[in-house]
Amino acid sequence: MVNEKAEFINIITAENPDLILIDMPIQSIDKLEIIPYIRANQQFQHIPIIVLAAATPSDINNMDSSHREKCIAVGVNEYFTKPVKLKIILDKIQTLLTQS
Repeated sequence: MVNEKAEFINIITAENPDLILIDMPIQSIDKLEIIPYIRANQQFQHIPIIVLAAATPSDINNMDSSHREKCIAVGVNEYFTKPVKLKIILDKIQTLLTQS
């Protein structure tokens, strides 16, 4: 995971994004380890982060209700479970970018 973190930071440094959108399966909450790593770097603390969690209907029905809270707790600005309407994501992106 250390190499993945370093690679991710290298990409962020090279690209200097306005926003980070992370697409992940519900089962990959451990991959959220990268978020505190990003937030610990002062250069990237201001970049909004949105997580799109891929979930099957059974995942949603059985999902721990605190999954969203876990994401927010590690530094994610917004969390959506797919499918989600494009307008909702675009509205949230616009809000996050005008706040930063």
